[in-house]
Amino acid sequence: DYNKLSGAIPNELYDLVELRELDLNDNRLSGTISTRIGRLSELVYLQVDNNEFGGSVPLEVGGLNELAWAVFHGNNFSGEMPLSVCENSDKASPPGKITLLSADCLEDGPVVCSCCDYCGEAL
Repeated sequence: DYNKLSGAIPNELYDLVELRELDLNDNRLSGTISTRIGRLSELVYLQVDNNEFGGSVPLEVGGLNELAWAVFHGNNFSGEMPLSVCENSDKASPPGKITLLSADCLEDGPVVCSCCDYCGEAL
């Protein structure tokens, strides 16, 4: 984090299938998060907060069964948090592994997220 990175996430990053931690917060990254993120099956921490990402949170994030933290706030995401992500939350029944989930979901926010722990606040 805080590396002054800009531009899109390179597609080659999604080939790092044993990656456990992806901390890209507080940069100037833009574009969308590729559906190829679903290939990162060992990912435990995903922090992309405070960048310039847009589009929606990919459905494939919900298939990351080891994911414990998913931090998306401070971007230009829109739409609804995928049901698959909420179903992997510790608030689901049965509980999933995600114990921290954040997005820009304050009242009238661009992301609708009924399962988020934090809505646009700093952690």
